[in-house]
Amino acid sequence: MRDEKNPYFCRVRISRIIRQSMTEEFQPYNVDELIERFEEMVEKEETYFFDVDQFEAIIDHYFERNEVSMLKTAVHYAMEQYPGNTMVHLKRARLLMLQGKYKRALKLLSDLEEIEPANTEIFYTKASLYSFQKQYKESVREYEKALLAGEDPDDIYISIAFEYENMGDYAMAIKYLKKVLRINPMHDAAIYELSFCFEIDNRLEEAVDFFDLFLSSYPYSKTAWFNLGIAYNQLDLYEKAVEAYDFSIAIEPGFSSAYFNKANSLANLDHYQAAIRVYRETFEHEEPEAMTYYYIGECYEKMKKYEQALKEYQQAIDVDDKLSEAWMGAGIAKDELGNTMEGIEFMEKAIKLEDINPEYWYILGDTQVKAGFHDKAKLSYGKVCELDPLNPDVWVDYAELYTREGILDEGIALLNKGIEADPRNASIMYRKAVYLIKQGKTKEAYATIENALSIDFAKHTEIFEYMPLLKEDTQIVSMIEMHKVDKRK
Repeated sequence: MRDEKNPYFCRVRISRIIRQSMTEEFQPYNVDELIERFEEMVEKEETYFFDVDQFEAIIDHYFERNEVSMLKTAVHYAMEQYPGNTMVHLKRARLLMLQGKYKRALKLLSDLEEIEPANTEIFYTKASLYSFQKQYKESVREYEKALLAGEDPDDIYISIAFEYENMGDYAMAIKYLKKVLRINPMHDAAIYELSFCFEIDNRLEEAVDFFDLFLSSYPYSKTAWFNLGIAYNQLDLYEKAVEAYDFSIAIEPGFSSAYFNKANSLANLDHYQAAIRVYRETFEHEEPEAMTYYYIGECYEKMKKYEQALKEYQQAIDVDDKLSEAWMGAGIAKDELGNTMEGIEFMEKAIKLEDINPEYWYILGDTQVKAGFHDKAKLSYGKVCELDPLNPDVWVDYAELYTREGILDEGIALLNKGIEADPRNASIMYRKAVYLIKQGKTKEAYATIENALSIDFAKHTEIFEYMPLLKEDTQIVSMIEMHKVDKRK
């Protein structure tokens, strides 16, 4: 199966760039009406009164929608009515940041800090400014100022963790995320982020140990069970992953992502029918997604039930006709059902959507060979070589097309390019040796075999699979026996 549905879509990054003073739930005004009134004022070139909180809501509205022109207008009017208000100056600093005017923004924020040295919003905004400029250590220092000023530490710690992630220092990010969970064990965003850091830093066993210990104290954390399942899945411990996802589902029966990931783990166990049932359970808790239909189709494909697979792939396309995987899956199913020409059309549609995917080009090339379109297949294989020159098989398949046409020189030239791209690929060398023998260049062929045997002895059988008559070549047999003896020593 391909990778699991990314659980980190649920990650909640605490952005200090947009901090609203009130949530919509507690605003004493309707934001839509507020925006309508503000835009009416701008259109009529008049001046209406808005209090500071209202201006903050108006400015945040345009920030969230990235409407820079109206944002500049809103900040201008706010500055006119409240020239000494810190909130307005902070919004102006954010606007300068958005415009790339970092020095001016920093000067403004530094001036504000001199006037209000304990205002944590200034520290947050400065931290965002430094982060935008990839000055992550300076950003951390600003968050530490906010910490000293008495701001809630859990939000600050997670913000610091993000900056360490930006620096690629996942050990420090993990340290701060653990601090968050010591303060607030139910901080789901920190749990997701911690899981991500463990994974990207290749510390999956540590992730299992951490979540096991965490769950011994907080056994009803569905998020911890879910991320424990992710860690098990990444370690290929699929049965344990299924158990963890089951606990998560038991705590929250409507947790659709847990059903989805459980289904993926079942599919990885080759329990395709069970996986299909669980994938379909997600539809009871969320709107059907194209990717879910795609995975169901892939399960049917693995079971060689191509008609059912095609039906699911088509469902995926109906939901999202930009999902390249579904077009490719449908193309493969059509080919397997005997509709190769139509299958190729679907594969080409997938490639139009994702033309840098070497796997797609390879599948298309193989299918074109099957259909007898060798010239087109050459183009497809060539694209694979361009996108993924370390692919272990494509150079051999590409060269074989020329060899079938009797153009051995071109086939050998391609194999030489493959060896240049991947000097440790013994398969390419063994195939090159066979072609050289066909050309009567036995001395060069034997030298090539000798080199390949020293790189990967086990693959020498590929010589005989391709050209069984070479089992009677005493020189080749002797070289193989000598290397076999050397390996025993």
